[in-house]
Amino acid sequence: LQGAELRVEREVRSAHLDRETAERVLQSAEAGLSSAQAAYDVVALRVQNQKAILVEQFEALASVTQARVSVAKALYDLALSEARLRRACGMESEGRTP
Repeated sequence: LQGAELRVEREVRSAHLDRETAERVLQSAEAGLSSAQAAYDVVALRVQNQKAILVEQFEALASVTQARVSVAKALYDLALSEARLRRACGMESEGRTP
């Protein structure tokens, strides 16, 4: 019985740490998206004023798109880590986050 309790405790701790990590990754991805969007806005304005070429704007747009993909992946990873934590806590069917 004690071995099972230790295994469950380890699983809960690990799932909790995974969720905290996923939250930090999401924050970082959101900051990256904000930065990429700001850079795109600057380049778009420069292109509009003929101070940059269109290729630069496309590159900036590609960076924004990649940042959006990173945010989407981080959101998925966060949802997955929360589901794993609920399962580890025995709250799988209740849909609550500890």
